[in-house]
Amino acid sequence: MEKGVKVMCNGMLGTLAKWLRIYGVDAAYYGCNGGDEELMSRAANEGRVIITRDRELFLRCGKAGLRAIYMPTTDLQEQLDRAVQELGVDGSRALTRCIICNVELDAVGKEDVKGRVPERVYHTYDEFYLCRVCGRIYWPGTHYRNMEERIRGVV
Repeated sequence: MEKGVKVMCNGMLGTLAKWLRIYGVDAAYYGCNGGDEELMSRAANEGRVIITRDRELFLRCGKAGLRAIYMPTTDLQEQLDRAVQELGVDGSRALTRCIICNVELDAVGKEDVKGRVPERVYHTYDEFYLCRVCGRIYWPGTHYRNMEERIRGVV
C-alpha cells in the first residue's frame, strides 16, 4: 500500500469516502458547504489527493499542481475500483478506520466494552475496536463480514 495516502472526496462522493475508509484509506469528505478554492487549499495543506466527479475542478487541480482523480461514474463499485487502482492501495489496512470519524481504531479488551455493546454481542465476540473520537465500537460481526466480501471484490 502506498504509505500515507490521504484523499479528499468532494460533495458528490460521500459514499465513496466511507468505503475508502472501510478499505483503510485516510479519506476526508468535503461537503458542499465551501467552495472549490477552499477544498483545494485544504487538500494542499493536508497533502490529500482530491477525488471528484466535477470535471472543471479536476482540471483546475491539475493546473494548480494538485493530484486529483476524476470519477466519471456514479456506480459505487466502479468508483471504488478506480480509486483503489489510481491510488495504488492494496486493502491491507482494511477495517482499521472509523467509517464516521476517519481515525484509526484502537483494539480494546472485552472488559472495556462491557455494558457498551448488546449483551449478545459481548458474549459472542472477543475482538473489539474503539474509535477514540466518537466512541463507536466495532466487532467482527455479520456487517463486518459483508464489508470484507465487498473489499475482496475490489479490483
